[in-house]
Amino acid sequence: MRPNGRWMVFSSKSRSPYTQMSLTHIDEQGNDSPPILVENSTAANRAVNLPEFVNVEPRSFQRLGAPVADYYRIVDSATDLMNTGKLVDSAREWRTAIALNPAEALPRNNLGFVLMETGQLEEAIANYEKALELNPEYPEAHNNLGEALVRKQMPLLAESHFRQALAINVSYASAHANLGALLAQRGDFAEAVRHLQKGVELDPENKDALNNLGLALAMSGRPREAIHPLEKAVKLAGGEDPMILDILGAAYAQSGRRSEAIAATRRALALARSQNKSRLAQTIQSHLDSYLAVSHPAR
Repeated sequence: MRPNGRWMVFSSKSRSPYTQMSLTHIDEQGNDSPPILVENSTAANRAVNLPEFVNVEPRSFQRLGAPVADYYRIVDSATDLMNTGKLVDSAREWRTAIALNPAEALPRNNLGFVLMETGQLEEAIANYEKALELNPEYPEAHNNLGEALVRKQMPLLAESHFRQALAINVSYASAHANLGALLAQRGDFAEAVRHLQKGVELDPENKDALNNLGLALAMSGRPREAIHPLEKAVKLAGGEDPMILDILGAAYAQSGRRSEAIAATRRALALARSQNKSRLAQTIQSHLDSYLAVSHPAR
């Protein structure tokens, strides 16, 4: 039978603080059926349209497609996989999202991130560049492209993208931290410290920003100021990062706190050896030897 089209949807809040919909049918004699609640229509993660009925023969529709819903389902899946470290599976989902919506910048940026983290640097850069072609005002893509360019040893171009990210969003903590670290590497300590301090202010739990801030302060002749951010970085790393402990030891030594310098550096050396970081262990050993020589000068 063909439907006669006499359907009615009405809404009510009598059973819930949220508007709920009920559906009824009115027959050719004007009699209405008992209303049926449209269930699962008040969840926070969805919206429900009023049902529409088309007066067609049964089985006339072969398929009802919802490409937008498919796209967001794939994006959610790709994001979950990325956040749980399943990067290869995440990359596959991001590629599917791009095929469904090639004009959207977000999947290009996120695919770039996954590719960068799995060592596919050139393809990552190509996807970041495509994301920016689609949306030039995308600060995350500028920042991520900057990180990829740092890895490719193209610091000037990387700096340009970090600065563009900040021009779009001056409160972007990661871009401040990345720009500050890059400036510190080239010896521009005054500006580096300003950006790293801003990055830490915006994201106080950023271990790398704290470590780089401490390093920049120490290298610019301010070791006492370096100690606090370095101690916090050590704590955030669970005391298991030998490089941060080594830098903290140097800041202690430069501040005249020799016993603390020796203790931190010994801990760093033990960790580097246990983690099979032989080159780092050799460097830390030389630092420890110098601190011990000052504490116990030869007679």
